[in-house]
Amino acid sequence: MELLEEETWNFRKKRFCYELCFFYEENYQKIISHQEVALAFLNYKNRLWALRIWAIKTKDGKFTSREYEKKYQDTREEKIIYTNLRSFDEIKGYPIQVNPELMNSKKISVEEFFEEKGTYEHAFMDNPQNLYGKKEDFIEINQQLFPEKKRLEIYLWNTEFTQYYNGGREGLGAYLWTIYDVEYKKFIVIDASLIID
Repeated sequence: MELLEEETWNFRKKRFCYELCFFYEENYQKIISHQEVALAFLNYKNRLWALRIWAIKTKDGKFTSREYEKKYQDTREEKIIYTNLRSFDEIKGYPIQVNPELMNSKKISVEEFFEEKGTYEHAFMDNPQNLYGKKEDFIEINQQLFPEKKRLEIYLWNTEFTQYYNGGREGLGAYLWTIYDVEYKKFIVIDASLIID
């Protein structure tokens, strides 16, 4: 499994209210690959968290793009912490901790995923951090990301296996989807935490 960094960064620059990440997966093994990519996504998020801490502490939020890129490359060794905790309600802050034994998923149909006023649309349209919130933006993004919807295999994951989604669970919801395009052998992982400020 390979993180497609350039594609992911290009999408990040658009600053939408949910995060997503692209991965290439040649050796697709259904649910096993979906769980692996969910954990790889959290590893990526852990790196970004370490980067934010660096930017605030050492640079007071002021840095060049070259400094930022170098520091991002330096975070390759930042990893999530695997634990046997059964609850993450009291765990706060960096680094991300996970218990894979608590991970549960539900395979959902393409129709359910893209359902009007469904969970995925709710995560975009009703997100308090959403600066856009327009239906046209939501439709356009999905046309770019998913031009051939019938090729997709989609899982919705619980979020209780990590403290990373505590804010969303305490707010309006926390969501994690792993979506595989069988033709392009590519995962798109999307998460959204609907946190009330």
